[in-house]
Amino acid sequence: MPEGASRVPEYMSSDGRVIIGEVRLSDPAVSYPFRWTEATGMQLLVGWQTGYATYLSPSGDVVMGNYSTPDGRGFRWTEATGAQDIDYPSWPGIGADGDLLVGTSAQGPYVRTFGALAGTEPELVTLAPPGLVPDGWSQPRLQGVSNDGRLMFGEALNPRGEHEAWLLHLREGCTGP
Repeated sequence: MPEGASRVPEYMSSDGRVIIGEVRLSDPAVSYPFRWTEATGMQLLVGWQTGYATYLSPSGDVVMGNYSTPDGRGFRWTEATGAQDIDYPSWPGIGADGDLLVGTSAQGPYVRTFGALAGTEPELVTLAPPGLVPDGWSQPRLQGVSNDGRLMFGEALNPRGEHEAWLLHLREGCTGP
């Protein structure tokens, strides 16, 4: 560990077995994301590349974070895959224990799937109408998703130019939008 480095814990798994955080240096001021377990000790998740760990799944198996770059790049880490680069908005919505990522990029709202959901399109997305918000509203920002993928929320500007929240809910037995 570099001289003068501090270890700052940020999140803990629901059973307390896994902790994530950053190794921080003050000169220069940089952070390196880590994951700690009693069995493995502290592991740097992306080597000595600067970034932040911003999500730990309740099970402790999935870590997501962003690099210290302005381009919206991030990573998703699991023991099986190691760190994988992903597009990562500043504050994404994460569901399905780290297998579902939603957010808004310059191109608009998006959904990404990983792990058990990789290559699938969650039912909520397939049932969402093409016009998520009414005519006259701005392009919606997708900001969050429930862990089971049945709720998504965000915001848009209404025709009066005011920010309003929206919630998309998939009900049991729903066969269409």
